[in-house]
Amino acid sequence: MTRARSLLAGLLVALAAACSSTGGATPDPTVPAGYEAVPDEELFSVPRSLPGVRASDLRYVDELGQSRSYRGRVTMQEGLPEERVDRTFDTVLRVLRHGRFGASYEVDVQSGSYVAGGVTFDLTLAEDYEARYGEQTGQEGWPLPSLRTG
Repeated sequence: MTRARSLLAGLLVALAAACSSTGGATPDPTVPAGYEAVPDEELFSVPRSLPGVRASDLRYVDELGQSRSYRGRVTMQEGLPEERVDRTFDTVLRVLRHGRFGASYEVDVQSGSYVAGGVTFDLTLAEDYEARYGEQTGQEGWPLPSLRTG
């Protein structure tokens, strides 16, 4: 076998081993003892019930090339004040932070041409989300006090 073929074969074996060890998905971060995530469907139902929301397309993605993340868009009625859209974005993020531990967020909230997202609030690192929304607590503290009915 030539040197180039040997290198190629070694690279392919290493790549196959890397993909098979995690199934191609990003490995779970270390989840704190006792952490129990709120089920995704329960989380996803909250934005649909918020005032002014017309549609919500949220999902959890963990595939090759797409790390463990909540993604999607919440669409509100057109013409709402930016502050209201911003508050809805904050509520959606507070809700999702009760989900899968260590997930990232690629979520935005739109009303007409205005879109509130992580960039709106300079949320780029995990630490930024923790500083704004606090530690992830999962089932503890769920549902959020502002969402409790009764």
